[in-house]
Formats: sequence, structure tokens, C-alpha cells
Amino acid sequence: MRSVARVMAGEVYAADGLDESQFIQQGWEIDDQAALAMYARKGISFARWLNGSFVIAVWGRVNRRVVLANDRFGLYRLYYAFHERRLIFAPEVKGILCDPEFPRQLDLTALAEYIRFQHLLGDRTFFEGISLFPSASTLTFDLQSVQVSLCPYWTYQDIPYRPDVPFEEAFAETGRLLKRAVRRLSEDEYRPGIYLSGGLDSRTILGMVVRRPLSTITYGVWNCRDVVYARRIAGKAGSNHYWCDPRMASGLKSASTCTWSLPRVSIALLTPTA
Repeated sequence: MRSVARVMAGEVYAADGLDESQFIQQGWEIDDQAALAMYARKGISFARWLNGSFVIAVWGRVNRRVVLANDRFGLYRLYYAFHERRLIFAPEVKGILCDPEFPRQLDLTALAEYIRFQHLLGDRTFFEGISLFPSASTLTFDLQSVQVSLCPYWTYQDIPYRPDVPFEEAFAETGRLLKRAVRRLSEDEYRPGIYLSGGLDSRTILGMVVRRPLSTITYGVWNCRDVVYARRIAGKAGSNHYWCDPRMASGLKSASTCTWSLPRVSIALLTPTA
């Protein structure tokens, strides 16, 4: 019987100090075993050595401990609550509200924040007792002591301050790292795809993808600025472009013919991380 198990959403692209060929030789994807292997080496701080976009829950049968962790940018949302000596977590708030014993009480402060800023601040949600799991964090729930602890394993302050590096050199290094991240995600076995809004971020990523064929997808009302710009940029880049009208959510429209296309496309949508 295994002493450790995990459930995970997302991808692990690399893990510091682990040889990916060992997993490949045994027929495993790095996602499947890298997290557990790093947990065995580093303990509850294991996520610090993982590179990817993910949220992971690890259960230790021997120490009766649950560990939650996510990537440095919190690209996969997770909500959690500690209620009556129980830890509840889910990728959406409604998953926690499915628990019939959890009280559904509106957070009036969160409501005021949303009315004033059109956005919730920090880790608040619209329900008292439910919090958004912060990025680059590890939560530990000890079933023996029934104690919960939450702490960050990485912050932006961990990036060393380098006033000796000239702006031009920093600019070039940023471009190199971004290009490396884009190439890493676009040159695997999946057909790459990009959410193309017409803005600077998405068009920069599109310009760095060498591999073809390439699909781009835009969401928006026909002939709005994003849709128009994205259509022109996709034409210059030579991608297979699709758009989705939010008023007609049953599929994707082809930007060139306006005919319905199959919504199930086997593409990997890029979310580069350095």
C-alpha cells in the first residue's frame, strides 16, 4: 500500500534536481511523478522546486497530513475553508458550498469591495469562511492535531536586487527567458494554440512561436476592437484563427468564413512561465 498519494490539476514542466529521463524510461509523464518525487526529497516545501502551472494536494498516510500547494503565480485557482475541524477545498466556491454543513453567509466587506472596486481584494470571496488560496503558497492540515498552517514558499522579494545590471542587459535577458518559455510550451507533442486578444501580451507570444500549424482563438463581439485586431494579427502571422461570440457559446466561429467549427480542438493553450 502506498504511503503517499496526490491529486493534481495543471502541468509540471521541470523539477530542479530531477532527471526527466528516469520518468520517461518507466513510461511515466513528469507530471505524474515529479511532484511526489520532490515531496519525498523536500517535504512540505516541495513546490518551490517545481516549474509549471499547477495546484496539488498530497496526502501522507503515515503522518496523516494533507499538503496543498500551487505554482508561483497561482494560475490554477483553488478555494478552501476550515470549518468544524474539517478542511474543505475545491477549484470553485460552489464546490465548498456543496457541503450541507457549511454555512452560506455573505461577506459584506467583500460585497462592499466589489461595489467600490469591481474586484475582490486579497484572498476574499463573497462568502465568509471561504478564502482564495494565495499564489506560491503551501497549506498543511495535520489530521492528528487538527491544525492548519498556511505560508508562502516564494515571494517577489526572493528575486535578488541587481542594480549593477544595465537596463539593456536586463531587457535582453527578459526577452531570452520569455522566448525560452514560449518555445518550451509550443514544441511538445501537442498542437499549440494561443488566446489572441489583439493586445501586446498575446501578440508577443504569437510572434515567438515558430511551429506551424498554429491556432489562435479570440473571444468577443464581432467587429469589436479585440476581434478586429486579432483577425489582422492572425492573418499576418499565418495562424488558423477562430473567434467565439460570447452571445453564442455553443462553438467557435471561423474568422474567415463565419461558419461554425468544432469546439473540441486538440491544442495546448500557452501560459508561459520562465
